[in-house]
Amino acid sequence: MSIPDYQVLAVLSESPEGRMRVSELAGRLQWERSRLSHHVVRMEKRDLVSRLGCADDGRGAFVRVTAAGQAAIERAAPAHVRAVRRLVFDSLTADEVTLLGEIFQRLRSRAAEADVGADAP
Repeated sequence: MSIPDYQVLAVLSESPEGRMRVSELAGRLQWERSRLSHHVVRMEKRDLVSRLGCADDGRGAFVRVTAAGQAAIERAAPAHVRAVRRLVFDSLTADEVTLLGEIFQRLRSRAAEADVGADAP
């Protein structure tokens, strides 16, 4: 499974009902909507995701993880976790892991503030 496939499936599988609006998914992945749309088409052809219309907004759409996509992410997740542990965490001390968590929390807060400010004129 490609890293982009894994990213899309991981976000969808953790979302309520296994689905998310296209615009929200693009934002979570920090991808352009056009990139996501092209990638979703390729994933649909392999039955990993499907696109659904949005009843509230005729122009909007949801991307939903399929049963095959859910099975694929469940198969891939253990190897992904092992790789992240080996490549990142195994070389850090407990104090460094704590510090890394604090740094990432600070960065997430800054990114959230930037997203709010992005709508301002």
